[in-house]
Amino acid sequence: MLFVFTKDFYFEYVETKAQSQTLQQTITQKNEEYDKLTKIKSEINSPKNKDLNLKKFLIKFSEDELLDYFYTYSNDNFAKVKIDSLNFSQGNLNEFGLTQGQIDLVATFTSEADMMEMIDVLLKSEKYNLYIHDFSYQFGSDFTGPIKVSIPLKVLYK
Repeated sequence: MLFVFTKDFYFEYVETKAQSQTLQQTITQKNEEYDKLTKIKSEINSPKNKDLNLKKFLIKFSEDELLDYFYTYSNDNFAKVKIDSLNFSQGNLNEFGLTQGQIDLVATFTSEADMMEMIDVLLKSEKYNLYIHDFSYQFGSDFTGPIKVSIPLKVLYK
């Protein structure tokens, strides 16, 4: 007889206890996620990563502005490099939420050292996040004269 009067309270108690357990599991998961994010934040702010320029991942630019960056370098170093063609293709979002564009650069360099100098300047750019995924060129020790190469660059931006 007592069960008949208290069965509603019992079922409410069981339901509340189940909700409480579910919420406790959610709290535990969120605390683990928070700990991971806190660890990532501390790694980003660590002295070893202080020199990273993370702002260049968040830049917004026009295609003309980016292409002008290449032509400005070429004009400033006209004795070392001549840009034969330069094409920019906007890409899609990658798994990190950044857009990955493709830049196809074809240039003629007076020497291998001049080519490496330009590549170094491009990859260490303060403003643009450029990188080379795959690059090769034919060069022999007996080769003299200008070097014409195609350099496939990628740019990451927001």
